[in-house]
Amino acid sequence: MTIRTIILLLFFGNFGVAQSWLDDQMGKYISVERKAIPPDFGKDAGEVTIFVLSGKKNYDKNLREIVAEHYKGPHVFATKTELNVTYDDLAKYRFLFVASRDDDEGARIYEFVIRDRKTEIFYTNRQTWFHLKKVLTFYIQQLELKRQHP
Repeated sequence: MTIRTIILLLFFGNFGVAQSWLDDQMGKYISVERKAIPPDFGKDAGEVTIFVLSGKKNYDKNLREIVAEHYKGPHVFATKTELNVTYDDLAKYRFLFVASRDDDEGARIYEFVIRDRKTEIFYTNRQTWFHLKKVLTFYIQQLELKRQHP
């Protein structure tokens, strides 16, 4: 076995460990039990989830694609300025999914929050994440599962 082969095996082997660790962390922190998903999410069939656009091209593109693929419930995409004007019916548009981004020393760190506009309770995973697309996909999949099984 060549040194190059050994290095590649170590690199991809560690990558698999890192992915496994990330999957484990997402499962721990993105749940109803950890207060990252509202317990009432999905209970009212008439509710429409609002996915808030950030105005950042990459995030908004990823959000639209991931929601289209993994979330089958009624939903809209809205900017922050549209929320209280267009979507002021709190019974219909109860839950907001929002991401905040912090650029810290060159690293983009994301935190995801679901706001219950009816109760004004904020549900967050209490974690910050570097892997935007993977974590966003997992979060949206968990919302869809909760919606299907309230």
